[in-house]
Amino acid sequence: MRNTRKMVFMAVLTSLGVVLGIVDRFISAQVNTMLIASSGGLFFIPHLKFGLANIVVMISLYNFNVRDSFLMVTLKSLLVSLILGALSTFAVGYTGSVLSFLAMWPLIKFFKTRHTVLISVVGSLFHLLGQMYMSWQISFGGELYSLGGIIVQGVMMLPVSIVTGVLIGMIVKEIGAYIDRSRVFEL
Repeated sequence: MRNTRKMVFMAVLTSLGVVLGIVDRFISAQVNTMLIASSGGLFFIPHLKFGLANIVVMISLYNFNVRDSFLMVTLKSLLVSLILGALSTFAVGYTGSVLSFLAMWPLIKFFKTRHTVLISVVGSLFHLLGQMYMSWQISFGGELYSLGGIIVQGVMMLPVSIVTGVLIGMIVKEIGAYIDRSRVFEL
C-alpha cells in the first residue's frame, strides 16, 4: 500500500508539473507578444519561461528521494516537449532542468527548508545557464564566435530569472508549510 500511495503522489506531481509547464509556455508567449507589440517588434526575450514547474520539482526534492525526483523531472520535461515542442525544445528545457535539479538537490539536503527562496534562485540561475548552453550548442554548434550573442541573451534573462526564482521560492515555502501541517506526504 505504501508504494502505491507514493506512486500516486509522484504521478500527481508529474502531471501537475506538465500542466504548469504548459501554462508557463503560454504565459511566456503572451509576455513576449506584449514585448514585441510595445517595442515595435524590436524587443523580445527568447526562451523566456517563468519556471512554474519548478514548484513541483522543489516539492518533490523536499518530500521524495533523489531517484524518484529525477524521474519526475525527466518525465515532466519529456511530456511537455511531446505536447508542445520539438526535439530542440526538449534538449534546451531538459538541460536546464537537469542543471537546476543538480544545483538544488544538495542545497535542499543541506539546508532543508530554511532557505527555500535562495535554493529556488540558485535553481533558476542554473536552469538559465543550462538553457543558454544548449541553445548555443543547437544554434551555433558551440562555435566561440557566436558566444557573445548567447551571453547577451543570458544577461537579458538574468533579472527575470532572479525575480521568478524568488517568487517560486516563496510559493514553495508556503506550500511546504501547508504540506508539513497536513502531513500529506507521510508515507
